Amino acid sequence: MVKLQSSFTIYRSVVLITDLFNLYKNKKAVTITLCSSNAKRYNCGCSKRKQKKIKGEHKMTKQLSTNVVRLDLGVILANYNKPAFWKKKWVIYESKALKLVASIDTIDVKNNKIFMTIAPGATRYTDKKSGKETSIRYTTVNVLIPIGRDDYTKEKFQNDITNSCLRAINIIEAMLIMEYGEYQNAMKLTKAYRNKLKEIAEGFLDDNNVSNKDIRSAYIETFVDNSEIPDYSSNILNRYEYTVIPQEYLMCAAFTGAKDIYDVYAEKCKKLRKSTKINIWLKQQELNTEEFVETIRGELDAL
Repeated sequence: MVKLQSSFTIYRSVVLITDLFNLYKNKKAVTITLCSSNAKRYNCGCSKRKQKKIKGEHKMTKQLSTNVVRLDLGVILANYNKPAFWKKKWVIYESKALKLVASIDTIDVKNNKIFMTIAPGATRYTDKKSGKETSIRYTTVNVLIPIGRDDYTKEKFQNDITNSCLRAINIIEAMLIMEYGEYQNAMKLTKAYRNKLKEIAEGFLDDNNVSNKDIRSAYIETFVDNSEIPDYSSNILNRYEYTVIPQEYLMCAAFTGAKDIYDVYAEKCKKLRKSTKINIWLKQQELNTEEFVETIRGELDAL
């Protein structure tokens, strides 16, 4: 443990992540054993010799080295009003694919609040497992630090930092999911659903000899806007969440957060991804059935 300029502490930790990169193949929960500086918090008493022994027993074990910066709330509160301090940036989480950087963004003097931002240190994120890549240029999460509040403890501050990092990872994962074919097909399906509603409404107006363009336009727009259109893309996001880059969630939670936060995300990352390709295809076929058309026509308002 090395203190650096009294403003933060760097922990150099070695983590043994068993089956982390085998998650998709075996569809099992990720087991993490932490050693070195974080060993006590995660009930791991492994010596370096034992670490090597453990590594030899697991075929898929990966050994990773991570630097973690813990910001000191006291130092921030003591220096936030100094212009030189405003330019400081802290790399608070860094993996092979992602770096998250914290900095002071705004100081609200009237309401005694400091706003910190956590943002990626790069403009793009690449997930080598899936081969997907996305822009993360505008991924920013805020951390609010109250000034002069005795009940805002260092532990609360650290939890806020950790949760904000995890929120940034969640946003990045969502953008990766949007690159998947299933998500894009879901977007097309929602668009096709709206177009089908318009087509049915237009046919209804034709059957009732309504030719005035303004009346037709207003009727169709009102009908479509008031209809319950399924949000297929959100369903894809929910199904894929915590399954695309689980290693980022788990490493971030393990290295920067309290054990209870890690436990929450370890449970979330147990989720198995279920394919929705067949469901989307079936929904696409359903739009063209007479039963669907008759159901929608029954929802049209009388003229």
